[in-house]
Amino acid sequence: MEKRLIKTSKNIRYDLNDNLMEPWPYTKRIVYFGMKTLSTNWPIWDEESIKCVEYLIEYDLNFDGNEVVISRMTQSVGQPCTSEFLWLLEISS
Repeated sequence: MEKRLIKTSKNIRYDLNDNLMEPWPYTKRIVYFGMKTLSTNWPIWDEESIKCVEYLIEYDLNFDGNEVVISRMTQSVGQPCTSEFLWLLEISS
């Protein structure tokens, strides 16, 4: 699958369903989801910060009636949060 940018946002209230699933005419979608932050509150991608983002992804999509399978594409834990961490999301409504 080709990775190409379909959306970028700096909005902390970004809604995954509204931006990824509502404009999509099918019931399934596979998305590469990357995140990075310049916040000094999150200096490195450790297990705690990664699991926090995974929980929020799952919560946001489940809240709107979707199911999601989350796979980590970035394998190295411990890199700075200023570097993008990448997940593969398999979303179905």
